[in-house]
Amino acid sequence: MKPAKSAKAAANGLVQLSALLDTSQANFAARNLKKALTTTQIALDFARQSGFHEDFFKGIVLLARIYSTNGRYLSDSGYFAKAHAALDEARKMHFAGKAEFVIEILRAEGEVFFNEGDFAAARRSWGAAFLKAKENNFEKQRIQLLAACSQAEMAAGNYGAAYEFAQQAYESWQAFENTEKDKFLRLDVGNQLAQVLIKKHDYSRALEISQELLPLSREQNDIEKELSALNTMAIVSGVKSNYKIAMQYFLEALDKSEKIGYRQNIAHCLINMGTIYAHLYNYEDALARYNEVLMRYKDTLQDYTKVVIFNNVGNAEAAMEYFEKALELAAEKDFKEEVALAMAQLGRTHTALGHAEKALQIAGEAQTLLEETGTANGLQINLLNLGDIYFRKNELEKAENFIKKGIEAALKLSDDAGQIRGYHLLSSVLKAKGEFEAALEAHLIYSKMQEDFVKIQQSRLFLDLEIKSAVKEKQKEIEQLTKENEYQALLLEKSDQIEKQNQELIQINEDLRQFAYVASHDLKEPLRMIGSYVQILQRLYAQHFDADANTYFGYITEGVSRMNNLLDALLKYATVGRSEEEIEELDLEYIVEVCKINLQVLIKETGAVIRAENLPRIFAPRSLLIQLIQNLLSNAIKFRKSDTTPEIKITAREDFTTYTITVSDNGIGINPDHQERIFVIFQRLHPRAQYEGTGIGLAICQKIVQRFGGNIWVESEEGQGARFSFTIPKS
Repeated sequence: MKPAKSAKAAANGLVQLSALLDTSQANFAARNLKKALTTTQIALDFARQSGFHEDFFKGIVLLARIYSTNGRYLSDSGYFAKAHAALDEARKMHFAGKAEFVIEILRAEGEVFFNEGDFAAARRSWGAAFLKAKENNFEKQRIQLLAACSQAEMAAGNYGAAYEFAQQAYESWQAFENTEKDKFLRLDVGNQLAQVLIKKHDYSRALEISQELLPLSREQNDIEKELSALNTMAIVSGVKSNYKIAMQYFLEALDKSEKIGYRQNIAHCLINMGTIYAHLYNYEDALARYNEVLMRYKDTLQDYTKVVIFNNVGNAEAAMEYFEKALELAAEKDFKEEVALAMAQLGRTHTALGHAEKALQIAGEAQTLLEETGTANGLQINLLNLGDIYFRKNELEKAENFIKKGIEAALKLSDDAGQIRGYHLLSSVLKAKGEFEAALEAHLIYSKMQEDFVKIQQSRLFLDLEIKSAVKEKQKEIEQLTKENEYQALLLEKSDQIEKQNQELIQINEDLRQFAYVASHDLKEPLRMIGSYVQILQRLYAQHFDADANTYFGYITEGVSRMNNLLDALLKYATVGRSEEEIEELDLEYIVEVCKINLQVLIKETGAVIRAENLPRIFAPRSLLIQLIQNLLSNAIKFRKSDTTPEIKITAREDFTTYTITVSDNGIGINPDHQERIFVIFQRLHPRAQYEGTGIGLAICQKIVQRFGGNIWVESEEGQGARFSFTIPKS
């Protein structure tokens, strides 16, 4: 990295760089990843050129985080490799051993590992960073890393440890002196605690925290924290049977996730929406959501989530194959609670099909596992399975015992469907035992619960209709807003674009005119030549070929080669500047260095000397600016005097609105009578044998400068060198 030119320039540069990094951070928080990536790369170029080492380090770490987030959003491991490479570069910097920089690297590294799904590695990196922050009394970083460690523990299923870390972070944040700049810290800590509270079923506190975080996340334009708050509020609403409100939150989260391409959260929303539909007994829509996730977003799912979906689809379809998939994956990943639940569901299916022995085997294994793990979910299903199996085997005492335990377990879980099944079975068992009065009592309870259950089903079906209507209205609202936004954007752009479009039409017409000229002259000449000599060959040398035939073949080869060169050049000219490359702020001296590297072979062969003096930073598309400068430098070297070493100087001057860039050389010069012709496509001033090329380079330069909104011209006398100048607006 080169040193700053002066104290004043360094100060101004540092302000510029700080602004660039702030913009990158803001775009990153809003998950506008494309803009964040572009701005960060510009900042890195600026820092590299200006010698701002610490800001270069910050930019590299931010770049790693952007790559990592891209990898998570797109489920693309290539981005994770780029993120690790960026952090490796950061580690090589001479000051990277300082505590604050070590912490930043470890924190970003943990984030990359977490996004990759390597939670143990994430925990190690974040744990090491936490110890470093604690050792050096960096309180803010210590709090951030407590929340990060909680995140890693929760992802690994260690909810107790996750809660301890999150609660400690929250208490530390409350004791911390909070300023305006610490709102992001509040979002980090509060969001993580809310996530853990959901896992611990402390829904009221999770809702309270998320309701505070939602407006704050919107104020800070932190889209992921906003999504997290919406998801939490939706989940709590669903748990409390406020399905309509839950669906509204999930729809909003889904819409925002789709806009930023957050596939993992799209899947999360669809899964939860499917679960809501299942609670509303709308199994068709529930299955549609689950299947959409399995078809389009399976690569984003953690194994535990896949198991849950397989179980849910199995419930909705009463499909044994999905329970078997859930069991296989849960066993492979050692999710013992989910193994027990899948076995209970599978046992119920076999029982219903009359597979008594198979059902008994599965139910027995499931019961042992349920008792070992102390799992409540699935216990009622399996106990009732055992009761049903023994009833079918006519072992009535065992059946009654298991059924009563199943009813008790269902009652604890508020599982109405389980209680209804239990009392229906109990009534049948007691009747078989001859205990008719007790059987009647059980049957009456069953009938009353079934009646109430039907009423609940009906009310939920009505609610489902309301939700469908609300969803349609929301979709119409989104479509209408989209149309209005597009219309407003069109109106805003139209006035600015009319003049530009008129100029483009003029230029297109000129291009077409020149193309027609070329097509009728230059391109037809080699075609006519090919046709003529092919006819001669056909007429004179049909039977054999002699030396003259080889000459004619040489003509054909020359014509074809020339035609190809012209066509290639024409294509290059026609397509230059047609891409939608973004405009960047570029250091022109840096661009010149890039061009010198590209032309290094020609420079070495000719001994050319290229000097650049006080060049500004300008706004332009990177590739077009490189192409423009490189063409001008290449021409300056090519059209040199035979006995003189090429010397080229690049200078700049500015006024209120534009920069004027000049490329001067000591070459053969240009006769003033020909200075307008040189910018016309395919117009050459010298024989091909003397100077190779197609006569298109300066036409391309003119086209690029016009794309910038500037002008290009030449000042020269024959034998006295040339000065090519072009203007470019300041912004």
